[in-house]
Amino acid sequence: MTTFELYFCATLLRGALAVLFLLGAESLLRHRLSAGLRRLLWAGCILLLLVPQMNFSALPLKLDLSSLRTAGAATAPARPSARTAGAGQPGIAPAGERPRSLIRAAWRRFQQHRRNVELGIIAFLPIPALLLLLWRYLRCRRVIRRLPPVTDRRVLDSWRAILMRNGALRTPVVLLDSSRPGLGPTLFGGFRRKLLLPVEALRPLPDKELGLLLEHEYHHSRAGDPLLNLGALFLWALIWYNPFMLIARRRFRSCCELECDRKVLERHPQAVCEYGNLLLRFASAGTQVPAVTLGLAESPRELSRRIRSMTAAVRPRSGKRRFETVAALLIAALLAAPVCLVAVNAKPAARPRPASTATARPMLPHLILKPLPAVPEDDTLMQCWEIVYPENFPAEKSRLAIEIGEAHLEAHLRNRPCFLLLRGRGAVSPEAEIRIEFAASPPSASLPAEEALKGLAAPKLVPAADRRPVYAALFRNGEPVAIHLRVDGIEAEHLSGFRPVSVR
Repeated sequence: MTTFELYFCATLLRGALAVLFLLGAESLLRHRLSAGLRRLLWAGCILLLLVPQMNFSALPLKLDLSSLRTAGAATAPARPSARTAGAGQPGIAPAGERPRSLIRAAWRRFQQHRRNVELGIIAFLPIPALLLLLWRYLRCRRVIRRLPPVTDRRVLDSWRAILMRNGALRTPVVLLDSSRPGLGPTLFGGFRRKLLLPVEALRPLPDKELGLLLEHEYHHSRAGDPLLNLGALFLWALIWYNPFMLIARRRFRSCCELECDRKVLERHPQAVCEYGNLLLRFASAGTQVPAVTLGLAESPRELSRRIRSMTAAVRPRSGKRRFETVAALLIAALLAAPVCLVAVNAKPAARPRPASTATARPMLPHLILKPLPAVPEDDTLMQCWEIVYPENFPAEKSRLAIEIGEAHLEAHLRNRPCFLLLRGRGAVSPEAEIRIEFAASPPSASLPAEEALKGLAAPKLVPAADRRPVYAALFRNGEPVAIHLRVDGIEAEHLSGFRPVSVR
């Protein structure tokens, strides 16, 4: 396993333990921990599932997984030549081994780029889920745009009474009539919210049950549950392949419903039967509530948990509110402990490299053009270089080719040219004609070599070797002029036993 795979597995394992721990704590403290605190804990658990596990050296505890890490792809053994294998042409594998060799080559290629492939897969996986979520949201929004506003006087008066009794909402809610599409009581939208009410189904309800229904949706909007639900859906789409993320999202949504039930029953403690019948009526209607919205009753599976919580809410609590706060803080600290206290070490310690017994090969002898300052008295001289190469340079079989613009010059190095001059006829003009020539002595004999190089703090050396072209540039009247330098004629036997020189 690579370092990235170990960090990814550690993140998934940490998230799984966090979800299982929170499920157990919620089951044990169900009647002692309010639904609002459980909603906050599940929101924090969703965020913890997205935090990658890092290797922080400052954390006190460290989990060492370096023994599970594999070193990179092993070097493939040399393929036997055709002469040893008995094939006819050299360098070509037998026909029976070609598919197997292609598979091995593809596997070696994957091992070389394994980390990039895994990062690409992890980055590509959320795209289909995000597109599906966006399509569902836009489809639901398109359906809601066609709905007319609510005109029933009884529904509007009941909604105004709830606003006057509990306070105005920060984000206004628009009441829409959803009788024709068949949607149940549903709250949709993040910043611009719309409450879908089946007015035809609400007319048989008594005024008290209608008030309970509208007050439930009021508490949803006041707590910001529609926006939180969309945020949880977006985070779930990022790591939809993690099943524990789905569990955390559903538990978060269920806690939002339980918290609204608790707030409604705290104000109306004698209306447990009416409120339960209201949930049963809309849950048995068979309407499918979209995931991007919040409905009064989503499915019959949630009813048993919500009704049990409703009956437990009316019983007097034996504990105090301080116990709930301390328990929630303790659970939150235990959930964050793997991130804040435990680091995962997946990088193996650096192993000392064995001392090489083989002697280091000398550097390949190369040719250098050393720049010299131009003579001020000579107007046609633009640049002067000294040609330098060591004694072991294969000058007898080498040829120096120089190209500067359209000017071209070649010379055999066995004649050992010493200096290279770049001249221009009318050098002040941009269209001046350029020519290059060799010289046996520098253009100014009065200047010693040390004096000439004094003005160049860091002379730029242009090396050339191994028949590779080298490009340099000089600026003439503010415009660059390319220099193409190549040493040709060096055979392979002259290069054996040397290490290459870096040519830039």
